[in-house]
Amino acid sequence: MRSPFVRKLFSAVALGLLSLVLSAANAHAQANSKIVRLVGNKANATVTRAGQTTPTALTEGASIAVGDVINAGAGVDIFYQAYTGAIATLKAGGKVKVEAIQGNVAVLDITTTGGGTLAVQIEPNKGYKFGVRTPKGVAAAKGTVFTINVAGNTYTVVTFAGGVSVFTGNLTGGAGGALSNADTQTMVETGGTAGLAQSAGVNAVALTPGQATLANATDTSAPVVMQGNNPAAQSAVVSAAQIAVAAVAQNGGGELAAVMASVVNNVPQTSISTIVATAAAQAPDQAAAVVKAAVDSASSPTQAAAIAKDAAQGAAQGVVQANNGVVDTTVTAQVAAIAENASQSAAAKGAPPAELATSISTATSAGATTGVKESGGNVDASATTLATAAARGATEGTIKGSGATGAAAQNIADSATAGGSQGVVNSGAAPTSVDTNAVGAGAVAGAGDANVTVQPPPDVPAPTPPAPNVPEAPVTPTTPVNPDLSVSPAGE
Repeated sequence: MRSPFVRKLFSAVALGLLSLVLSAANAHAQANSKIVRLVGNKANATVTRAGQTTPTALTEGASIAVGDVINAGAGVDIFYQAYTGAIATLKAGGKVKVEAIQGNVAVLDITTTGGGTLAVQIEPNKGYKFGVRTPKGVAAAKGTVFTINVAGNTYTVVTFAGGVSVFTGNLTGGAGGALSNADTQTMVETGGTAGLAQSAGVNAVALTPGQATLANATDTSAPVVMQGNNPAAQSAVVSAAQIAVAAVAQNGGGELAAVMASVVNNVPQTSISTIVATAAAQAPDQAAAVVKAAVDSASSPTQAAAIAKDAAQGAAQGVVQANNGVVDTTVTAQVAAIAENASQSAAAKGAPPAELATSISTATSAGATTGVKESGGNVDASATTLATAAARGATEGTIKGSGATGAAAQNIADSATAGGSQGVVNSGAAPTSVDTNAVGAGAVAGAGDANVTVQPPPDVPAPTPPAPNVPEAPVTPTTPVNPDLSVSPAGE
């Protein structure tokens, strides 16, 4: 039998080893706390280190410690990795303090710094826990995508994938940003609201994808989930969707499909173009993937065709504006890929092929031309190039999605040629600036990309100017529609 002294010695050694292990784990977690990307005016990204009062320049790869305050100045978005698998995007004009990092748990504070907007993306099914302090408590999530906007005492939380629990509690944190067991127990998945309230002794509300809560710190009751038909809720969800989709697209995360499904199911269809355009402008390399995710979320052939049209137009405008209106080989390839993904996904869902080829080719070339116009470029000089890219992509995608051959494939190529030519004119190019033969050659190439042979479309009619004084659909500031989309470039 061990003596009391030996037992105490073993206990002390065991506790010491445990402390070392935990310290090493926390040190490793904080070692991965860093800035992964700056988008926009990088000179306006700064950090105020813990215990300091003067901000210093922030660079990609810079380490961030507990107590540091990250500042996104005018025109810059900051992508901060708390630990591997958890990225928070701080939008321009916001500040956030790193309150705690311990293992796979992190807490950010966006209240004491003056507020702002955060989009949080957490890799699911890994047990990661992430919280953002609001004026009233903490929005906690495990495996999700959500946004938080804090303005004074008012805050809005919207989730797009997984779940978020918003509660009036207090994760105090200990020395060096340590969290107690009680703290980590409160940060649970949606569905655990009752347990959360019980363990933390607080009021709580759970949000599922597409839901929003708007609360005020002076209200002591639990936050309330806003009804979907509430205009304030719709506005909050649309605004949050623009931020979330762009952030997820830039991070290249696997949550894109889930986020777009939430967007398609919870925002007015007239807002989809703007949401996709914003994402494309900030992450042009992911524009085609965003379009595909949107169309794949449709529940019927009719909805698929409508979403494909809106998403293609928005994405095409976004990628052109991301390149300041310059139509080079990269932009041309992106425009063709957008048209291909939109038409292939919609055709696979049963949308009528020929009509789809016309619609997608028209929308894509119109959106791209609008991007040139909004950037101050020469729409006539780029008209044929953009119409050709749109026709090529729409032909390839529609044939692939529908499995068309022979006469059906020829009809698709003819339709895409006419649509691509007409789209650029609809957005301001002169009819005489479009070489329809070149556009037709693009459609033939698109069919070839789909391993189908078609002939150059015969006698393609010249595109006609759009009818004058055609009234546009009614819009609101929060849900702009085509053709002039309200696109937020990187950092704005």
